[in-house]
Amino acid sequence: MKHWTPVPPVADREFWDRIAATVYGGLIQADAENILTLPMPNPSEELYRQSFVTRDRATYETQILALIQQSRSLAIAILCSRKPEFIERFSANLDMFSGMKSWLLPAHDRHPHVTIAQANINQLMITNDLVSLDIAAGLSIAVNASESLLDAQVVSRFRAAVAKRVLEPITLIARNRRPYNYWMILKHNWNAVCYCNTILTFLAADIPDDERKLVIDFALDHIKYFLTGFNDDGYCQEGPGYFGYGFGHFTYLSWALYEASGHTLNLFDNERVKQISAFPEKMMLSETQLPLFCDCHPRVFIRRDLMEIRDYLTGKISGVDFLPPKMKESGRPQDLTLSQQLMLIAFSKGENLRNITLNAFDAFPQTGVFVWREKDLSFCIKGGHNREFHNHNDVGSYVMVYKDVPLLLDPGQPRYNMDSFHSGKSFQNKLRSSYGHPVPVCNDALQLSGFESKGVVQEYSENGVTFDITAPYRKTAVRKLVRKVDFNRQDLQITITDQAEFSEASTFAVPLITFGKWEVCAPGMLRIFRDGEWEFFCRIEASSEYEISDELIDDDILFNEPVRRILFTFKDKAQNFKISTTFIMEKK
Repeated sequence: MKHWTPVPPVADREFWDRIAATVYGGLIQADAENILTLPMPNPSEELYRQSFVTRDRATYETQILALIQQSRSLAIAILCSRKPEFIERFSANLDMFSGMKSWLLPAHDRHPHVTIAQANINQLMITNDLVSLDIAAGLSIAVNASESLLDAQVVSRFRAAVAKRVLEPITLIARNRRPYNYWMILKHNWNAVCYCNTILTFLAADIPDDERKLVIDFALDHIKYFLTGFNDDGYCQEGPGYFGYGFGHFTYLSWALYEASGHTLNLFDNERVKQISAFPEKMMLSETQLPLFCDCHPRVFIRRDLMEIRDYLTGKISGVDFLPPKMKESGRPQDLTLSQQLMLIAFSKGENLRNITLNAFDAFPQTGVFVWREKDLSFCIKGGHNREFHNHNDVGSYVMVYKDVPLLLDPGQPRYNMDSFHSGKSFQNKLRSSYGHPVPVCNDALQLSGFESKGVVQEYSENGVTFDITAPYRKTAVRKLVRKVDFNRQDLQITITDQAEFSEASTFAVPLITFGKWEVCAPGMLRIFRDGEWEFFCRIEASSEYEISDELIDDDILFNEPVRRILFTFKDKAQNFKISTTFIMEKK
């Protein structure tokens, strides 16, 4: 019945004083000191209910995520320092969570997540989401470790809330006495994230062993759905950002079970899992850059801790050498969940990260995603289809990086609101539609959604690929549309050739997406530049005359600035078009 908690109790001062003396421990305690100067976040019931009226997700989410974020630092800070003021504030946070009617985000307290709208806030039925289970898992582990510092009633109220919100309803589901939660048989990140935190919560609970085993077995049986959501070649349909989130939680779940079972249960002892886990290095354009396909935050990266844990569980290394401050890309250790930070604290052996090795060429041939690398130049293009998880209508989209700088880009995800995943509204956003991607425009028509809107790989090699991308434009007069990429390793040049054939006289245009400004520097040659930072050149060869226009896109964008859409439009209608754009890193 005794719980499993990865870290030792706060009374083990040799352990916690050592953690407190690390750079990581210092950052955590400094963050906790800063938190004491801030007002406590207030994710109130009023703000929760307003979300359904205003369609605004951000106001309530900002408050509850800030409360979660602050609780993470405070939980670890009290273990490191035992400062009374940290304990008092952390206890207040626990009591706030204990008193809340719902731990869900409002966007998840409606269809399809619940049968009856606002079922959680109205106390009709308790369900769980990504956030509620994160709260339960991380804080349950932290409370177990710090229990001797906390008031017994604070601990009792919080554990009762966890039992009510997580332990009891999910146990009933595992016993087939309640309908499944929305996420339990999904094939995307929700499945892995929720089952990870479910298992961590049950491992941390003082409950009968048979009850814990029942739920863990149920979770492991149903997390298999998540693995089937990856393509046959191991590609993550949700894009690099959600790979880190979804498979990242699967990785931590595997690590927790491996340690909790005394190294007898290893979910990475599986060829399918190993294949999927190779995704990071296959997709990275450089150590700091990834293509922002699908819903990706502009500052996305695949965390090094996930690669370290993967290599440990697959036997490539003898232990995990990672503490959160080594995440230089993020700058804040709080980017990890509380349970993830506590596991790294418990099991990490140090901070000596190995170098990442990237291949000259990587391919996901069944999906149609290809990455070429040569010296400082990297290029990635995707085929896929327009019904992927977190889909953007982007068949044929590409990204180019030179010297760690994204010169041509996919603009990533827009800012989420209550209608972001509403099928009738999501593609009205320019960043989700093909409008905001570097893909052709046929008769002023954008790409269509759906499985049938796919790119068909005709041939590929270490130096290029040819796609048939006709299907996404099937309701236009286009008969055939082929996009070809040539990667010139010797001259560090990339040429994209689009060739279109129509059944009647039509219009045709091809855009570039970049941060840069542009100017014509010679006939058929553009200079694309960012003042004082970088420049490259674009040579255009077209079958007939074209004109150039541009537009800044700032449609709820998450970048700090708009992106520029440079459009090459043929002046006259025709039935056949051909245009080649060659990107030149250094003008000869």
